[in-house]
Amino acid sequence: RALDGQWDLVPTIGNPGCPKQSVRCLAVIGDKIWAAHRNKIYIVDPITLNIVHILEAHPRKESQVRQMAATGLGVWVSIRLDSTLRLYHAHTYEHLDDVDIEPYVSKMLGTGKLGFSFVRITALHVSCNRLWIGTGNGVIISVPLTETNGSVGAQKANATTAAAALSGNAGSSGL
Repeated sequence: RALDGQWDLVPTIGNPGCPKQSVRCLAVIGDKIWAAHRNKIYIVDPITLNIVHILEAHPRKESQVRQMAATGLGVWVSIRLDSTLRLYHAHTYEHLDDVDIEPYVSKMLGTGKLGFSFVRITALHVSCNRLWIGTGNGVIISVPLTETNGSVGAQKANATTAAAALSGNAGSSGL
């Protein structure tokens, strides 16, 4: 919308980087748009269309942010081919926590069943005060979220009480 509240039908095009790399995900976090491009997250003001902050989610430039999920003042971020979730503050953009889900998938499937397969995060969602994590191994992990600090308001994952379940029957499509 325009500043006067009317619909602004003039298209605006922004290019955060190399045109050969896609924007992998978008999320509305508070009053900003978070746009993931490669290993960075561009925080955009949707009214002015200005980039207000650029967050480096991973030090390797070839990494790609795949999913983002907001909870309170926290934003959970997953990286392609990485089993670690990262938590960032929605307003200060400070890195607050890392949670590696590989031990929970190994516990569910057994280390022998993983073989050379990497644990990768394929889905991420927050609902009912829990962080829901889908993996490429067919495991869904549900992690209760706890308030870290009243002044911070970001919710950390309480991984000690995480629950995991297989989605469907391993080895068959279930259709």
